[in-house]
Amino acid sequence: MQPIPCALIGLGHISNAHLQAIAACKDGLQLVAVCDPSIEKARKIAQELNVAAYNDPRQLLAQESPELMILCTPNGLHAEQGILATNHGCHVLTEKPIAVTQADAEQLIRACHHHSVNLMVVMQLRFLPTVLALKRCIDEGRLGRIYFAQCNLFWTRPQSFYDESKWRGSRKLDGGMFVNQGIHYLDLMQWMLGEVESVQSISATLGRSIETEDTGAVLLKWRSGTIGSFNETMLTYPKNMETSLTILGEKGSVRLAGNGLNQFTHWEVEGGLPRPETVENFHAHTAYYQHVVRVLRHGEPPLVSGEESMKSLQLVAAIHEASLPDRIVPIVLNRYKSISIGT
Repeated sequence: MQPIPCALIGLGHISNAHLQAIAACKDGLQLVAVCDPSIEKARKIAQELNVAAYNDPRQLLAQESPELMILCTPNGLHAEQGILATNHGCHVLTEKPIAVTQADAEQLIRACHHHSVNLMVVMQLRFLPTVLALKRCIDEGRLGRIYFAQCNLFWTRPQSFYDESKWRGSRKLDGGMFVNQGIHYLDLMQWMLGEVESVQSISATLGRSIETEDTGAVLLKWRSGTIGSFNETMLTYPKNMETSLTILGEKGSVRLAGNGLNQFTHWEVEGGLPRPETVENFHAHTAYYQHVVRVLRHGEPPLVSGEESMKSLQLVAAIHEASLPDRIVPIVLNRYKSISIGT
């Protein structure tokens, strides 16, 4: 069976992970072109990979015949570029999120259905062996009823990170910390624990000159009754401090953390269920691309389809709405010079 011809748009930092994964899946995928607004960057990488270079997706689609279009572009461009690809009969693989707004996401989903092509959104953390072990543990009831869940992302993104790419931190193209950095982990929480019933949230821009939030705290209640929290900041000094997911159930308490959620730093499960091993040097994007090949060549259902990815996008939209000023209840403290208590 011939490899699937694919093209990649957007040669920023995340594209490196995609190019590595494509190379690892060379029996199933063949990169035919790359595209970037900077034709110099596109030509440099294209020469290294022996593929064609473009700075306009329309020109690429007119000249090449990819079966799969890969989008590593700013979040706010995913829908527009994905729809363009579907008009040429291409399957669409887009980096998270599917889009910045639900309306754009719905347009892309409809276009893919209309043209009978697959839409897949990269949520590669679902393929981590440690994450799969925790998911299986929950699904099998090994933790019993889940009482509480907490995710902490204490990261740093200096002002220079936003300044070097003007789309970062913008409402239109980035969408904010929750949708850009946090959506992977919100996706994991709703994937493992089911549908979220309600959220309460507070967020602010405290330390960066950007249009969107850089710090926030969210309270969540699942339809199952589970209560939890999601805490995120881009202001941790001087470097990333913590990425963790804690699950507390009636029969077990576990905490997944480490470098890329690769180890359980706490594991107490009824019956002495062994702690899953720490996983080193696992390339989750490669695992995701192996899944993509199975979807396109063998009909495996996409793990994160357009409809599935809407769940986390809707959750982010609810978080943003819950953070609006009129949702906040101010506390007014009465100040007294003294309080006399009678006898």
